[in-house]
Amino acid sequence: MARYLIDSHIFLWAIDTPKKLRAAERKILEDATIEVAVSVASFWELSIKLVKGSLELTSTKSTIPRDYFAREAEVTGFSIVSIGPAEAEYVRTLPRIHNDPFDRLLISQAMLQDRIVITRDPVFADYPGLRTL
Repeated sequence: MARYLIDSHIFLWAIDTPKKLRAAERKILEDATIEVAVSVASFWELSIKLVKGSLELTSTKSTIPRDYFAREAEVTGFSIVSIGPAEAEYVRTLPRIHNDPFDRLLISQAMLQDRIVITRDPVFADYPGLRTL
């Protein structure tokens, strides 16, 4: 059975604004028989954006707990993928298609763990051997 890794924006929409998800995305994310994972890299990226003020959460009106993203991943049933040495170093073997370090780490994780990436970012499809939805 296929295993999935969701891009940061897909994770954010799933936990904060699910109306932004397409029907095909929602079908996979809500199916308890399908393994869907989110990377710690996405927590890191979204946390940086929150601190910088370039991201606001619609579902949170008070202080955001330190473990907010991890708790939301658990609530939605997503497994959490840690960043291991292999994924961190595999980044340097990827073609220089774009420079987003978080995307490149997600791509590394997906390739090494044989996962399909759910993303709306068209650049992911340019990476040879990477499967996307």
